[in-house]
Amino acid sequence: MSKTYRSPDVTSWAEKCENWHTATMARYKKLSVAQLEFIRADAYEAAQVGDGWNEKAGQYWDEVHYASMELKARNVM
Repeated sequence: MSKTYRSPDVTSWAEKCENWHTATMARYKKLSVAQLEFIRADAYEAAQVGDGWNEKAGQYWDEVHYASMELKARNVM
């Protein structure tokens, strides 16, 4: 059985998604409460407007969720 060669600089779609989620959560830990509240409000509005027709709406919902998680971890919510 031969192995398929894969260049080290080629990243699969799933790996890119996982990395985006991990990177976003890590970045949110470094932001101020005001920045997190802005992101949450802005992403919420974008997600609501885009739900049902914009494929990025799911990403906006993720941003709402991650900002909320970080605010809750800081006992702001």
